[in-house]
Amino acid sequence: MISFRLNNLPVTYSGDEDFSLLYWLREVKKITSLKDGCSGQATCGACTIEIDGKARLACVTKMKSLHNKKVFTIEGIEDRIKNTIGNALVIKGAVQCGFCTPGILMRTKVLLENNPQPTINDIHKALRPHLC
Repeated sequence: MISFRLNNLPVTYSGDEDFSLLYWLREVKKITSLKDGCSGQATCGACTIEIDGKARLACVTKMKSLHNKKVFTIEGIEDRIKNTIGNALVIKGAVQCGFCTPGILMRTKVLLENNPQPTINDIHKALRPHLC
């Protein structure tokens, strides 16, 4: 039995330990903010989530790696934070089609929590995993 917290709620999982977190979140939990843009190749960043304070790709995260972890999707982020980052993206015209926006928002949240005054190089490095 794998136990972890998802968006601050306790969760247990007893299925295939090699199951993809992305598939489980989208198909079982119906959390569709995460996107599958690269079919699990870890190349687009559209499925970025937060695990224990770090930005991670859900497409290559196996369920077995989640025991006792804290997992956040955009749905679990405080509205104040979500709105602040989202509005900043809109103001700068950085939303385009919106497919990648939830992943970029998640990675930006993690960056700012770990580095409240990032340099332009810090921002480039943080967002580099995103195809968009």
